[in-house]
Amino acid sequence: MKRAWVLLGLLLIALPAWAAKGKGKPKADEPIPYSDEEEGEERRELPVRSEPTKVRTEEVEVEEKERERHLTYTDDPTIGLSAELQAGLMLLESSRGGGVEAHFLWGVRGTWEWSRRLIADETLREMFFIDFGWAITGAQDGTALISSRSSYHSFTAAPAVGYPVFGTRIPVMPYAQLGLGASLQYTSLTVNGTETSLSGTKLLVQYGFGLRFRPAVSSDGGVRISGRVELTRFKRGYMDDTVLGLSVGVTF
Repeated sequence: MKRAWVLLGLLLIALPAWAAKGKGKPKADEPIPYSDEEEGEERRELPVRSEPTKVRTEEVEVEEKERERHLTYTDDPTIGLSAELQAGLMLLESSRGGGVEAHFLWGVRGTWEWSRRLIADETLREMFFIDFGWAITGAQDGTALISSRSSYHSFTAAPAVGYPVFGTRIPVMPYAQLGLGASLQYTSLTVNGTETSLSGTKLLVQYGFGLRFRPAVSSDGGVRISGRVELTRFKRGYMDDTVLGLSVGVTF
C-alpha cells in the first residue's frame, strides 16, 4: 500500500513536465516555427532579374559590325556600276589665241558608286561615286595647200559627290566633281601633199558639275536608266576646254 502511494506521487510530479513538453512539439502537418532570434535576422533577397552585362567583348562588337555590313549588301538590290554613252559640244580653246572652236565630242564612261557597298547610311550611300571616262574630239583646219587634222583623246578618273536634295526616293541629284587624267593629241599636218604626224601627251585636270538621273526600270530598283546633263572643263596645260554634254546608259 505504501508503494502505491509513492508511485502515485511520482506520477503527479512528472505529469506537468510531460504536458509542457508535448505542448511545444508541432504537429506533423504544421511548419516548424523559427525562434525570435532567427526571425529577427535580415534575409537576403535575390534580384528579380539579372542586370545586363556592361562589358562588351570584342568578339560581339566584330560580329555586330559584320552583320550590319551583310544586311547593307542584301537590302540594296543595286550593285552600283553604270555604263554610259556620252555626246556633247566641245569648246576647244584655240592655240592661236582666237577664242574657242566648237567641235563635236563623243565618248564612253563607266561609273562606280563605291559608297553603296561601304556606307550603311541610306543618304550617304547615294552621294559618292567615281567616273572613268574616255572622250574624243576631232578638229580640222587649213587650206588646199596646208591643212591639219587633230584628234584629242581625254582619259580621266574623276571622283564626284552629290546630294539627293529631293530625297533618296526621287532619282535626281546635283553633283560636283574633280579629277585627273591625260590628254593625248594626234595631229596630221599636210603641206603640198606631204603628210607629217605629230603626237603629244599632257596632264589633264577635269572639274565641273551637273545633274544625274537614275529612274528605276525594274520593280525592285536593281536596274536603272542612268543619265547626265553636265558642264565640264578640261584643263590641259595652259588651255581650258569646255564641254556641254549629255549622256545616257544603264545602272546595275
